[in-house]
Amino acid sequence: MEIPGRPCRKECQSGHMKPITCGALCELSNNVVEKLASKYSNVEKEVTEVMGGKVLNYRSKEIYLEGCAFGRKEGQKESIVQLVTRKYQLGDSPEKIAKDLLMSEEEVEEILGKTTGSQQ
Repeated sequence: MEIPGRPCRKECQSGHMKPITCGALCELSNNVVEKLASKYSNVEKEVTEVMGGKVLNYRSKEIYLEGCAFGRKEGQKESIVQLVTRKYQLGDSPEKIAKDLLMSEEEVEEILGKTTGSQQ
């Protein structure tokens, strides 16, 4: 009998499987084993519940989704910085940029202070 998770790890290390998939399979496998070992009566019902979606919110999936949301948020911030900087380079005043982008003047000036300060 193979150790749970070991075939997944070999596939991940060889590049045939993404780390997120490996983590998900290992975690789900452990959940199934845990459920089967904890209750011997009505095993079929437990396996169906576990495999049917009850445990499909697993930690590695949550971490992956949190990372995606963080990346989108950071990407949006970077886009706003680029937009503010570009409009300023084209001659727009901080007041006009703030009005056009529905931002406060303080936010625009903060962005401009960071970008122009780092370019000097």
